[in-house]
Amino acid sequence: MRATTQRTPRRLPRVGLAALCLCVAAVSCSGTDTDVDAGPDPDPPAETPTASASAAAPVVTTASVGRVAGRVGTAKRQRVKTVATRIVDGYLDGAYAGTYPRTDFSAAFADFRAEARREAEQDLSLLTNADIGAQLTSASPTRRRLRIDVLAPRGRPSAATARFVLAFDTTGEVTRSMRVSGSLLLTRQRGAWKVFGYDVRPQVRS
Repeated sequence: MRATTQRTPRRLPRVGLAALCLCVAAVSCSGTDTDVDAGPDPDPPAETPTASASAAAPVVTTASVGRVAGRVGTAKRQRVKTVATRIVDGYLDGAYAGTYPRTDFSAAFADFRAEARREAEQDLSLLTNADIGAQLTSASPTRRRLRIDVLAPRGRPSAATARFVLAFDTTGEVTRSMRVSGSLLLTRQRGAWKVFGYDVRPQVRS
């Protein structure tokens, strides 16, 4: 699927659309269904760090598990959260954070399935900082949030929607405050979790 007129990349491969429809149908069940866990607030208020603490420590991703379709124990939920966080962090670091100046953003798609990666590489300027990477000296995250909805038929996690928000400030020839939000659609095949689709919306704040 091509980007919309607002230049919002929405690449959902055919296999992704089928899995996504299944996932949406499952996690949209009534809140009274004991198989569905509404989960914690996707964007809980963060504690205000001291000046010294914020200067010393990088901003890490605050991740939570949202809705779960299927009976999934705490240990399995934690494993899905850990894997999804690693995949999303890998994408965000490869696409927006990381070392600058640079022109290579291929690391952002290391966990994408082959067909999703091919699509993503056609949207580099929308899915990464590729259009300004050579002009930057840094891109420093100021906020990272992640909520993971999980589809687990028969108690086995097999798909997930990872909704993220990343805010970061750039320095160099281009000085901006930017916010990127969207979703990575994950599927598990032969024991490995991969991205099969995405919907990313970058915004320049100032």
